[in-house]
Amino acid sequence: MSKIFTIFITIFITFSEIVFSENAIWNHSNANNESHRYSELKKINTETIENLDEAWSFRNGYIPKIYPYRQNNQLTPIFTGKSLITSSLDGFIISLNPETGKEKWRTKLRMPVAKRGLTFFDGQLFIPTSQGIVVLNENSGLINTNFGEKGFIGYYGENFLTMLAPIVNGNNLLVAHQKKVESYSLPEGKTNWSLNLNGSRIWSGFSFDKITDTIVIVTSNLINLVGKTNIDPDFSNSIIFIDSNTGKVKCKFKDTLHDHWDMDMTGSPIIAEIKVGNEKKRIAYGFSKTGNIFVIDIKECKFFFKDSIKIFKTEIKTDIPNQTYSDFQKKIIKPTNNMVLKYNLNSYIEYLKNNGGDVDYINFISRNSLHGEEFIPLSLNKDVIMFGIHGGAEWPGGTYDKLNNQIILPTNHYPWIIRTFYTEKKKKTFYKFKNFFSNIENHKGKKIYKAKCQSCHGAKRQGI
Repeated sequence: MSKIFTIFITIFITFSEIVFSENAIWNHSNANNESHRYSELKKINTETIENLDEAWSFRNGYIPKIYPYRQNNQLTPIFTGKSLITSSLDGFIISLNPETGKEKWRTKLRMPVAKRGLTFFDGQLFIPTSQGIVVLNENSGLINTNFGEKGFIGYYGENFLTMLAPIVNGNNLLVAHQKKVESYSLPEGKTNWSLNLNGSRIWSGFSFDKITDTIVIVTSNLINLVGKTNIDPDFSNSIIFIDSNTGKVKCKFKDTLHDHWDMDMTGSPIIAEIKVGNEKKRIAYGFSKTGNIFVIDIKECKFFFKDSIKIFKTEIKTDIPNQTYSDFQKKIIKPTNNMVLKYNLNSYIEYLKNNGGDVDYINFISRNSLHGEEFIPLSLNKDVIMFGIHGGAEWPGGTYDKLNNQIILPTNHYPWIIRTFYTEKKKKTFYKFKNFFSNIENHKGKKIYKAKCQSCHGAKRQGI
């Protein structure tokens, strides 16, 4: 199998000269703070697209040393007006000449570097890293020590990993760290306010509405999917509206209740202005792996569509000890749900029978499974087959097509087999009991594992 390279390809129209206008500037990985991800350039259209040809390609030279562990770059590069800025898996920010693809400079930072976004403002690049935000000069690639603490903003220890493009709002920098949202003064980098998310994470969704001074985020579950999830305050699996001046929560809307399937909300919320009668309304669109689409009036902090939620009971209970589970879930029926979680295995088997598929194999791998319902609880005795772990909507989010007044949303529709099983505790805990064994390496259980188990489950009990 071929090794992985980080490759970036730029394509230009071959029949006209390159014109870099203000409309061409893409200074945020989501295009703008409202996460439209929509280019207003006019030269590529249905009539000219057939004339596109490759102008150049760029390879950054990095080959991952560990294979087959999956590595990928989820960054949408930015265009400052004179430079194309991207990142690499080995921790470099790279500046390219957009006409030739030649490298101008590269700067090494602590990984992950700009995993899912970066921002350009007033000659400076604001780079998310594991050390908070690092500020680089666009022309030289050098750390700008005039900002924050020698060029670093929002790094004081643990829990300051950030992967999303920050937002510059006047003299303030708004940052979505993985476990908290914070506002910093510019250029000093002093903390204006901080909102701790109590265990939830922001890993894909961060937008800002300047007109209402509102930050809009979407959050993950609590990471620990098995166990109790009764917490207060509960920010998990939600779209949340935050006052950018104070850091106070204006309102929040929760999707999956007591999530133990990994049904995060995903993608940066899209903020748009729509006209209702003679009134203009600021609307936020939030997306979930469940297929739910939240359409929220930002100013009113309420659903834009009336009677848009349907509550339904979930009848099956879990057999996992001490597992928090909800007796009901919610489905948003307006806009139309873009997928369902229930998987019809019988229909797929019929399809395979009629099309020469391997029915025996599917029957074998699904022989101990539950399926055909939504939100089937995980089980220690049965597998669960359902859609949703990789979408519905996935982390890149959608595009707001102003021209046609529509949102284009990529979604995933393939099933997962979810298997829940016991595993040993971390070594740190396990070895507290080493005094019970004269030699743990020669313990009887270890010998049995080596002889009977490790060929399938790994020498270090990875559970593969």
